[in-house]
Amino acid sequence: SDLEGQDALVILRRLTRAVNGAGKRLLLLIDEAEALLAIARAEPAWLARLRRALQDPNQKCVLASTKLLAQLNDLTADWPTSPFLFGFNMLNLWSLDPDSATALIEQRPAVEQVTVPGEIVEEILIHTNRHPYLMQFLCHRLYAEQEDGTGYLRAPTDEDVNPDNLLAGLFLVDFQHLTKLERRLLLAIGRSSIVTEAEILTLLSDQSPDRILTFLWGMEKLGHLRQVYGQWTIGNEYLRRWLQQELDNLERMNDALLTDDTFETLLKVGHAQEVQSFRAEIERLESAYDSLKADITHNHNGQRDALRADLHRIEHLLKAARRDLERSYLRRHQTPLV
Repeated sequence: SDLEGQDALVILRRLTRAVNGAGKRLLLLIDEAEALLAIARAEPAWLARLRRALQDPNQKCVLASTKLLAQLNDLTADWPTSPFLFGFNMLNLWSLDPDSATALIEQRPAVEQVTVPGEIVEEILIHTNRHPYLMQFLCHRLYAEQEDGTGYLRAPTDEDVNPDNLLAGLFLVDFQHLTKLERRLLLAIGRSSIVTEAEILTLLSDQSPDRILTFLWGMEKLGHLRQVYGQWTIGNEYLRRWLQQELDNLERMNDALLTDDTFETLLKVGHAQEVQSFRAEIERLESAYDSLKADITHNHNGQRDALRADLHRIEHLLKAARRDLERSYLRRHQTPLV
């Protein structure tokens, strides 16, 4: 191949042109993008060239990483242009929606589905906060087979929601990737189990309410925290128990890999972009809803039942999108962050 041995940026530009010439747009996925941190330290000029290449409108780039990637903005803060991550939309991968979570528990649409009573499904969803890995972890503990080989999930016991060494290690890595303010919030809520927003603001009175609400929003998006009946608690039962076990050790950890200021900037941008995305989705669904209603009114060829089913599906999605938009606003004064 004439691309063999070429610089990665040369290859990227040629691929972009070739794909664009075929009437397509190149989608580039960079997994484990934390590798860019080492490049930023060793070859900042090359990283600047990469950023220029990624700004080509004929391609779309997705960076998949942990929060540690936020250090890129610190490492490139002295660039004459904006830092590396400016222009990227930050999206957090966390909980599944309730329908998808239930389908995962029941192993739908697999041929051999698992029998799970509704009350056990609900317990699993509550304990795991619909985190896909934690759901599979708990379901593995609960799985059993009847004499005919049919699989089912038994009811969880107290022992089933204790973290093992593997989970404890993952939680520790997550904790190490938190900023100092995020750690303070997690530990304060972990000590109290469940707290009101007013109590959090009192516990961290040295920080501004707006800043605390910004970080609460971000930690909820990552699943470290969740809201229950208008109060804040730890994101899932496994994490809550691990925090209780390690509270004293965690309080002595002072070194943070990320600064509050760096991540706060990304959170504000992420929140604004999320709001815009939800509004656009609601507008699209409302248009589809109106179109379907008109089709049902004027349809006389026996397709009304199918159209009504589609209308019900759109109603369900529209309700979820409106709920997501409402939850995307920071609670104080019910106003957007930006």
